Amino acid sequence: MPVASTLPARAVKLRIEVEDSNPAIWREVVVPLSIDLSLLHVVICRAMPWESGEAHEFVFGNMHYGESHPLDGLPDGLNDEDMVTLAKALRARRSFEYVYDFSSAWWHRITVLGAVQSETEQTSPQCTAGANACPPPGIRGLGEYEDFRDALADPKHPRAAEFRSIAQGPFDPTAFDIAEVNARLSEIRFR
Repeated sequence: MPVASTLPARAVKLRIEVEDSNPAIWREVVVPLSIDLSLLHVVICRAMPWESGEAHEFVFGNMHYGESHPLDGLPDGLNDEDMVTLAKALRARRSFEYVYDFSSAWWHRITVLGAVQSETEQTSPQCTAGANACPPPGIRGLGEYEDFRDALADPKHPRAAEFRSIAQGPFDPTAFDIAEVNARLSEIRFR
């Protein structure tokens, strides 16, 4: 179970949106400013949901943060996401980018919607709103996701059988279940 450092009373609401998705795929989540970027990656993956094992990167202007690999370390120009908090990376910025799965290039725009004050200590991230389903694993980019949706709606589509296999059952691109998202997020505990 991922664990973060002790929280300050202050948190922020973030809007996480898959760039250029139409209709927009987005989530709003509340996280502490003290969260490190490696744990924020887990929050994003659980909120969307994505699989957390894929390569990813955070981009704050000209600063890039990502995962250090035990054998390879960090690529040139990439800073260790374990070593920086959201507050430090943000500085005065109101938005930043996150790319998930380099081979598919799922770019996200993450916007700070505002500070959240609470009388109680936040113990887990919380999703407060969202819309539309993320593509299932195996869909490579927005163009293929559009083909996927078309194929599921049209059994005569040339890739219908392939995409039904990827979907592994019914798939509703407009689906969003906030209770399900919060159940996944509740597995992340702050101490």
